[in-house]
This record gives sequence, structure tokens and C-alpha cells, in this order.
Amino acid sequence: MKKHFPFLINGSINFADLLDYGLQGFAVFTEGVQHGHTSFCILSKNAIIKIQSEMNDIDGWHEIGCLEFSAVEEIDVRMKIVPLDESWTRITSLEKLCHDSENCYAESGIRITNDQGMELTIVCDANPYVLSIKAPFFDDEFLPEYELISYKRIAL
Repeated sequence: MKKHFPFLINGSINFADLLDYGLQGFAVFTEGVQHGHTSFCILSKNAIIKIQSEMNDIDGWHEIGCLEFSAVEEIDVRMKIVPLDESWTRITSLEKLCHDSENCYAESGIRITNDQGMELTIVCDANPYVLSIKAPFFDDEFLPEYELISYKRIAL
């Protein structure tokens, strides 16, 4: 039987807000690991979305990650928030990245594109409970769980 792992949504998250208001800032909390463990997207309407990777058992030793989104009121003041330029307030597309195989379907990533064609991709990393992030304003190793080309893209 095929297992399904949709996005986990905690609190009041409305993806349409990303399209309507765009992003004002971005932060990553690493908790001592080399890659971003938790990321925070600060919406232009002063809302904050926390994004984490959740692991799910497929069978035996096989696992797959899916994204978990939480609405939060504030983030740790020690975190470095990267303010984003105005082009990020104009989001033109928002897609979920889905792994679909014969054993499972998992909503494992998100891609946000602004009106300048710049993309923010957040996807489950090859390492458990870690996120891989690719963006023009973020410089770190990008090691997604699967090749980006293998994910189905579905508009949100």
C-alpha cells in the first residue's frame, strides 16, 4: 500500500498570503548542525512561518522527509534575519515539490519565485531532519534528499 505524507500544517497558515504579501525577511536556525535545520520566512504582513523537516518511515530503514509549517509569533532575537529586497514582496509563483514513487508520496519541498525570476527553494535534505535551502541570498551547501528534477511541481 502506498504511503502518503502531506505537508504538516500547525496553526493558521495561508499559502495565498505568500502570493499576496510576499517575503520581507528570511532566517535560518542551525542548532549546531552544518545545514539549516529550521528556517523562518517573515511575510511582509508581519506574519512568521517556521519551516522544518519531518521524517517518515516508508519501510525498514527507508525514510523520507516532508515539510512541516508552523505559524509563530516571534523568533529568537539571537537569530540573524536577512532582510530581503523589495522584489521578494512580489511573488509570482508558489509550488510544492513532491516525491512520488510506487511506495510513497511525500510533499518534501517548496519553491517560491519572485517577479525577477529569482527562486527560494526549501526542500528536505539528504540528512535526516535537515533542510536544504537554495536562494540568491543564502550561501550554503544544497544537498536535497532527491535530485530536484525528480520532484513533481504542483502550484499552491
